[in-house]
Amino acid sequence: MVHRDLSAASLGGDKSVEIRLTRERLIITNPGGLHGLSIEQLTGSDLAKSAVNQRLYELMRHVKTSDGSSVIKGEGDGIAEILRACRDSNLTCPQFFDNGAQFKVIFRRQSRLSAEQRQHAQKLAHNQELSLIQMEVLLSLEQGATWSIGQIRKQFAPLRQSEADDLLTELSSLKLASYQDGVLRPRNTSHETPRDKGTQQRRTSDFSSRHGSNTAAIVAQLNHAPMRFPELVEAIPGLSPGQIRYALKQLQTTGIVVMEGRQGQRSTRYRINRSTKG
Repeated sequence: MVHRDLSAASLGGDKSVEIRLTRERLIITNPGGLHGLSIEQLTGSDLAKSAVNQRLYELMRHVKTSDGSSVIKGEGDGIAEILRACRDSNLTCPQFFDNGAQFKVIFRRQSRLSAEQRQHAQKLAHNQELSLIQMEVLLSLEQGATWSIGQIRKQFAPLRQSEADDLLTELSSLKLASYQDGVLRPRNTSHETPRDKGTQQRRTSDFSSRHGSNTAAIVAQLNHAPMRFPELVEAIPGLSPGQIRYALKQLQTTGIVVMEGRQGQRSTRYRINRSTKG
């Protein structure tokens, strides 16, 4: 009730909180859109709160359960707890949709990192113990990515600045990456030949200059787990199906993404090619 929109536009015979559970996802739909904040604010590392029913919200802050616990904290950290729980359980980040008339959240029964990806990350780390976030970052470094504290906090929100800095510093301390001037980069190892270094530099440069934000958005999703085309379309609402299809072809041509299955089949999945050499 605290977050239920009780305005005239969201009240009616068929307008109610809806919870649907399928084999692949949990979908929660709430009548009424977000009030006073955006999805970016809601899911960011800095807490944001905006009460829909202000008086009820303030009243419930003072209500206790039978064991003395607060019914709500009133600090705006409910979504942050959900994001943190999914992230730390190796589940993909829930998706939030707001069209002004309703607010929808989709939880997928899907891992951020597959068993194969975790094993590969451990191999890259020489079996040193890493967190799931560090594994994901390490895998992206292999593809030539770089990370700043701001990027880490945005990608893996909620994260405090000190937490993000600790994650990057530890990867550098383990000699798995280079962390200088607030940016984490792939490490240049002494045993690499000039040809190896040139290949890595070309791959990083090519990805940055030749591939735009569309391909970067797809790579970010596939770094979590392999996905089918309809899942990519739903996961990246800012791109049209045609844009995603074109970007996938670019990524397949360069060998960054591999298609598992046949074109046109619903079961066909796309994944990051971890064996890419250049």
